[in-house]
Amino acid sequence: MGGHDGKEPRYRDAVFIEYAGSRVWDYLRYDEAGDLWIQDLRVSDAVRCYGTPLEIVDTTLIERRCDEWRALCADVAADVGYPGRLRYLYASKANMASEVAHAAYRSGWSAETSSQQDLVHLQWLQRNGLLPAGLRVVCNGFKLPAECYSLPDPAAPRAQAVVALPGNTLSCSLRQLTYAEAIVDMARDGWDITPILDEGELPAFTAAEAPDMRVGLRMKLGRARTASDLTALVSRFGTEREALLRESDAIAATKNLRLTTLHTMVGAAESIPVDEYVAALLLGMRMWLELRRRHPTLREVNLGGGMPPLSEPYDHRGVVGAYLRETQDACRQAGLPAPDVTFELGSLVAEECGFHVFGVLQRKRNHTPTDDEPHTWAIVDGGLMAAIPDMLLLGKSFRFLAVQGADEPAERVLLGDVTCDSDGRYPPKSFGPSGHVLLPTGAGPRHVLIQGVGAYQEILAGVRGAHHCGLLEAMELILERRADGRVHGRLLPRQTSADAAHLLGYVEASQQPLRLALEARGGAPGGGRATPARGNPEG
Repeated sequence: MGGHDGKEPRYRDAVFIEYAGSRVWDYLRYDEAGDLWIQDLRVSDAVRCYGTPLEIVDTTLIERRCDEWRALCADVAADVGYPGRLRYLYASKANMASEVAHAAYRSGWSAETSSQQDLVHLQWLQRNGLLPAGLRVVCNGFKLPAECYSLPDPAAPRAQAVVALPGNTLSCSLRQLTYAEAIVDMARDGWDITPILDEGELPAFTAAEAPDMRVGLRMKLGRARTASDLTALVSRFGTEREALLRESDAIAATKNLRLTTLHTMVGAAESIPVDEYVAALLLGMRMWLELRRRHPTLREVNLGGGMPPLSEPYDHRGVVGAYLRETQDACRQAGLPAPDVTFELGSLVAEECGFHVFGVLQRKRNHTPTDDEPHTWAIVDGGLMAAIPDMLLLGKSFRFLAVQGADEPAERVLLGDVTCDSDGRYPPKSFGPSGHVLLPTGAGPRHVLIQGVGAYQEILAGVRGAHHCGLLEAMELILERRADGRVHGRLLPRQTSADAAHLLGYVEASQQPLRLALEARGGAPGGGRATPARGNPEG
């Protein structure tokens, strides 16, 4: 890794090469002093004010990527001469936090939901006057009828405890609405809401009291080039061709439903080769044409997910251009109007807004490496498995950048966290012996930033949860552009030990049950030492 003069390269040069082709340098930079900036925020300043671990959420990056994607698609559509309307949905499962979802909605994107919880969030935003006019809601996720679930009967008496305790019963609260019931209620209240139906979900929306609604169907789709590939595809989502035709006819026979949308999703936010990605999407378009001939109400094709963030070196324009061009040609040959195309994206919008900052507590060497292996551990002051769980779940790689010292020589290191777990490291073992993170070699305070954690990571680990080894969540600094045109920061407080203890049941309500359980085992209540069990005088 030596430089041209035989010395180690400067850190800033090494990481620029390491992440060449990435657009993270659109908003990240090193200044002359070697300090890292996220747009107009010097990360060292945030660390001095709030300490580490620290989570930073820059919502202006969400607005920026929303605007850029819409401009890219409009530009490509103009080049192709595509006549249909283009629409945009934020897939909130990527990050359901209010600051993230709201940034997408205020940027002119509508909402795609996956559960009843998403609808609770949208209703809260509406009640508080925080949703833009004309917001549309498209509902994916399982929406089976209520009778499919084991739900408590609100008319039933309180359930007694399995083992009766003096003066204690298990109270049963009224059940919450199912996802399908909540969708129907919102439609009845005047929301522009479209459920995308999968197998077995139609009866939830055809009851006598159900309002008139637009609905969609979800096609089984994935990384397939041919119809035979699609038949062999293993996927728990979506409906195959024959069932789609039956479901579409059943919808047409209802009094209150109108089929308007076909949902076609190839994959998650991954770099699928462009030709493979477009070929799969065009399988969906052929299904749309077949359904459109039978049902003229069908107007829209929804491309669910599958597009990596704009910072990734991927041919986003190539995918959009090829799809719109081929779709237009196919519709012209079929004598049918081109559909409206809806892009339903989560990671593309949310991933780049999130950053974790950890302090480097220690550097240690405790093994003899081969020539290709790093031999220094940099121990950071947080938990990597909770911060970036996809490193283990999906083998996903993340970008790490030093917060200070960009003009010092670069060193390859392994990052270790402060958990008592061999998987609390980056890179994970699955990355092989040559995996590494680059850090400057100099002494003094050192901090490292993880870029691109805004999608899925926090929600997978659990927001305000009780985490591995009792590690607490970081303080969160949220950056937002306000009406004065300036970017302002606001803080979500750091999780406390008392917060985590409460989640784990160390609360007042647990005292009596635990005391009675202790007595049952022969223990002494009131904090005394346990007494020997009866019949065991030796204790």
